[in-house]
Amino acid sequence: MYDEAYTESHTDTVTQVAFHPTQQNTLLSGATDGLVSIFDTTISDEDDALVQVLNHYGAVHCAGFLNAEEVYAVSTDEQLSVYTLSKPTDPEDATLPVTAFGDVREQLKSSYVIDMFPNSPSAYIATGDTSSSRLTLVPLNPSWSFDMAGTMDFPGAHGDEIVRDFLIDNHNQRVITCGEDGQVRLWAQEAQSQAASADAMDIDKKKKRKDKKKKDRFNPY
Repeated sequence: MYDEAYTESHTDTVTQVAFHPTQQNTLLSGATDGLVSIFDTTISDEDDALVQVLNHYGAVHCAGFLNAEEVYAVSTDEQLSVYTLSKPTDPEDATLPVTAFGDVREQLKSSYVIDMFPNSPSAYIATGDTSSSRLTLVPLNPSWSFDMAGTMDFPGAHGDEIVRDFLIDNHNQRVITCGEDGQVRLWAQEAQSQAASADAMDIDKKKKRKDKKKKDRFNPY
């Protein structure tokens, strides 16, 4: 159980916290001050506990660990970067991004970034498009470039409302999404040669709706 309080490492609202996937004492926090901070929670003194600071140069919308050695950050203006966790012998430039994608909206044909999800050996990025009410999952290669050929679309995901979060359940081949429409949706995936098809159902057991677009890859029921 953690009872430490670090009150001076951010100067604005904290928007994200996440623990390291294997080092339970390593905590990441991101804030609207544009900083991503890495703490060793076994240390009480805040100055000593703060082991790395990444300046994302934009209010942090979401951030987290991609694997044991790399983290990501997405700003509120959809700027994505991947960073390497520092080591005691690292030089000062260890805080520079390994990959700086810039604003990913045009490249991913989307209106906003939802978040990223680690998926060994790489990750997925989820984006939403308000004009088409579409949710898209795009895998990244281990070298941190977008694998557009593996894109999965969820047309009409949460209607006109913003998709707020998602989770990939690889074991059960499911994708879980939630949106500002107040619904949590469960999507079942079935792999095809060049695309994926899926069915979705509302967790709140509201009336089932038929998809009017026969060509959609993901059809709600």
